[in-house]
Amino acid sequence: MPGIVGLVRSDGADVETAVAAAARKMQHLDSLTMQAGTFGGVGLAQVWRDSPQAARDGHDDEAGGIAVRVAGHVLKDGPSPRRLSARDIAEAYRTAGRVPAEDYDGAFTIVVVDRERRRLSISNDRISALPVYFARNSNSFAFAPEIKSVLTATDLQPRLHQDGLVSLLAFGYCLGKTTLFSGVSRLEPASTLTVDLQTLAHKSERHWNLRFQTLPSLRKRAHAEAATYETLLASQRLILCDDPHAYELLLSGGLDSRGVLAIADSLGRPPSSAFTWGAKDPAPNSDAFVAQRIAESYRVPHRFLAYETSDFVANAREWVYISELANDNVGWCAEGQPTLAHVYRTGAAFTIAGDVVWDSGGFVFNQPELRQNVLLPGLSEAMTACLRPDAVEYCRGVFDAEIEGVLASCPHDELTDRKDYLYLNARVAGFIVSLGYYREHAIEVRRPFVTNAALDLFAGLPQKHRVEKNIYVAMLRRRFPRVMAIPEQSVVSLPDWNHDLRMPSPLREYFRRYLDRDRVMSGALGAILDGNAFVARRDAYFNYSEEVRRTPLKSRFPLRRRILPYVQRHRTLDHLSRLVRQGSGVSRRYDFDVLRSIALVTMLEESIARFGDRRSR
Repeated sequence: MPGIVGLVRSDGADVETAVAAAARKMQHLDSLTMQAGTFGGVGLAQVWRDSPQAARDGHDDEAGGIAVRVAGHVLKDGPSPRRLSARDIAEAYRTAGRVPAEDYDGAFTIVVVDRERRRLSISNDRISALPVYFARNSNSFAFAPEIKSVLTATDLQPRLHQDGLVSLLAFGYCLGKTTLFSGVSRLEPASTLTVDLQTLAHKSERHWNLRFQTLPSLRKRAHAEAATYETLLASQRLILCDDPHAYELLLSGGLDSRGVLAIADSLGRPPSSAFTWGAKDPAPNSDAFVAQRIAESYRVPHRFLAYETSDFVANAREWVYISELANDNVGWCAEGQPTLAHVYRTGAAFTIAGDVVWDSGGFVFNQPELRQNVLLPGLSEAMTACLRPDAVEYCRGVFDAEIEGVLASCPHDELTDRKDYLYLNARVAGFIVSLGYYREHAIEVRRPFVTNAALDLFAGLPQKHRVEKNIYVAMLRRRFPRVMAIPEQSVVSLPDWNHDLRMPSPLREYFRRYLDRDRVMSGALGAILDGNAFVARRDAYFNYSEEVRRTPLKSRFPLRRRILPYVQRHRTLDHLSRLVRQGSGVSRRYDFDVLRSIALVTMLEESIARFGDRRSR
């Protein structure tokens, strides 16, 4: 994917050749281009989607001893919002002696080599929209947006990390610093990683943190609604500040992306088109069906990207290598590289996504509810049933440590605040954005709901205004009744993997191949799985003897989520209703979720040597 690769060596070896080989591992599309060089003994290479943008994204000040590289888009808000270049950031660095990343908007990685101070710094944005992985061995330090480039640059042997495997099986992705590969870490959101160029010692510090403090001006509902409208209007104006010739909107039938479209109409800056993806022939009242109605209501051309579960067989193995299993989403395994190469490259300057940043549920009153609203209350029964008895406690320990590792930086003790903190730093930064950055291979993605102003507004709202997207939905109903008159989805428009996987087909046989007992147990998962228990669970899942009819799946959103956000939320009433329901949230991991993760891991192991091989992409 586009981004920056860096390499520091303490033994004086050639870094330019090595960093160029590492960067070539990220050129998964023929259109991607690369340049490599050195500054102050640091090897730096950059990959772009099309022709190199070295003048915009790179600045070398030989006299001042500073080199700056920028990946993504760095925006500066103000009376005249603008996109910053590497030269602009170099000037700010010289003034402050550091990168003032907390003042910047957008999705970015900023790299500075300071020859005089003998240090390298890497800063990311508030939600780590573009991943940064890093590793150190005895004589080198490397970073990149893909793990395969880090492994190649440092000559580390690619080995799967057991804690990362547990996290993948438990959550569907790794949280916080954890990755699937031993010795490789991920830079957490809103952080700056500093590396000493002589000793290779490194440390990470946050340059921003989500701190909830109710602003008096937002206590009244009418004032909060008005502030939400004005803030999101300004946010969308900011991400359009470089006056793109055209942009697309990733449009679902949900409330977030329809709000983006309504605000774009208010600004007089509509998207050139909107697109939605899902199963072929979307059912009435499905996500895709609703999205088309929304696009038509604003006279925006709409296209539907259809994929089928059968596409998994042709695309999954290569996609597992490209994606490095940042998550176990099978939809992307079905779409795969062909979708990136042919569908997302439309001539638009970028895509706008209305990610569900303000969607972490309602009030919570205990630790299990805190976890369940965002992730899971504990290890799923489906996963536990496959584990060796002596591995259960270890996996529970990893589960707890992953969540508490994210919450360790939370400055709050109140449970609902901690829940929202976990949502932004674990769910949004770990899962929602990882789905988005895959598209970054082909097209830039911008997100108006996570600008600095939008996040600061969210942090300043009283809990009763922010739970269940309360004030956001109220603002939409007041300001944009036309778009809110279109009902939300009531059936799921995505393919029915549970049905298709258990029916006789090449898809079923392909999955079964990677769920073969010997194959699974001879790999890294053999250390935690019980072979007999795994096979029993696998066979029970596939021996689905009932006649299965394809019926529209119900929406995952309970009725209360479609009605109660439209009225003021009260903590006491919410608590009483929770007691009646005996729990909240809908997060679970079923047999299909655990089995697909196991299959994808064995698929990854099949080509693991390729990750560190300089001779291949």
